Amino acid sequence: MALIYKAANFWRMDRYETFCASILSRLYVDDYTQITEQPLDHARIAVELGKLPKSTPILRRAFYDLARGAGDLLGTMASGDLIILLKLQKKLIYAWNNLSTSSSYPRSSGKCNDCGHGGRHRLNITNIRKKYPFDPLLAIQAILNKDWPEAGFCQTAETEVKEKLNSQRSEIWNSINVWIGL
Repeated sequence: MALIYKAANFWRMDRYETFCASILSRLYVDDYTQITEQPLDHARIAVELGKLPKSTPILRRAFYDLARGAGDLLGTMASGDLIILLKLQKKLIYAWNNLSTSSSYPRSSGKCNDCGHGGRHRLNITNIRKKYPFDPLLAIQAILNKDWPEAGFCQTAETEVKEKLNSQRSEIWNSINVWIGL
């Protein structure tokens, strides 16, 4: 399909170009809630095709999949794309560092007097960090899926931290466009 898409773009065959772009946009959905454990195949090719006029929306997902570990022949990437990819990985690491503080809740805020735990509520996210080193979006989902009462979080703390994490997840996804230069 990549060859058809490139040919349609070159020969200005709008009908075929639109068809190929629609297939790509269904594969590389521009929605962080659709990200799966396994990065999509051929993300490098999707980055290349995403530069064609009708396929720009697939770039965020394609770059994200490459950054989180879809090895997909990185050696054949254009040097400019490789630089963008490395910058994106750096930004994702920074985003991860912010998650470490988001998964705790200070009891001293006075909002959870009824929980009976002193100090800070804190989730252990070490294993999640190892599993998703460049993938803060799936890491946040894994954190959200944890058993919060078992970790000692009262309902107030759980709600507040989950809201903060969901907000960060949305912010990370929206920032990716800026980080990759869209």
